[in-house]
Amino acid sequence: MSAAARPPEGGAFSLGEMSAQRTEGRPVFAAARPPEGGATSLLNTLSIPIRWSDMDVMGHVNNAVYFRYMEQARIDWFDQVGIRTDPTGNGPVVIHVACTFRIPFVYPGTVLARHYLTGSGRSSIDTRVEMARADAPERLCAEGTARIVWVDFSQGRSMPLPDTIRTALARVRQAAG
Repeated sequence: MSAAARPPEGGAFSLGEMSAQRTEGRPVFAAARPPEGGATSLLNTLSIPIRWSDMDVMGHVNNAVYFRYMEQARIDWFDQVGIRTDPTGNGPVVIHVACTFRIPFVYPGTVLARHYLTGSGRSSIDTRVEMARADAPERLCAEGTARIVWVDFSQGRSMPLPDTIRTALARVRQAAG
């Protein structure tokens, strides 16, 4: 990514800068780009239709909806590996999310969400979701991160990731090479 295509300090483009990015056609997304600070492993990819109701008065998808897109990618992966939350047992809790908005999504269209594992610890999983339009998958529109902690709900505290989750994460890392 060229220095000119990077967001300014503070991490986001203004609407005018985003429009310039779009009209000048500079690439701002590289599918193989590793996250800052380390390796990454693709967990899943999900296509999410942009709904008319996702838009706000400014004519683009409302910022809060991007967090729903990231949630959908996360839940899709949870479903794939058999993660179910039992409020009387244990399960995942999202303790931190963040999103950098680069190019606004507008209706109609489809979001291509690429969900990556960026790290894991004794009780946590760190992920990143890159979001692009399906009709322009090389152009990064937004990217978000999440930290998920495995919690024993009855005790109200973190606990080690279950073996089934560690096994699923090991398979993902192995497939990434």
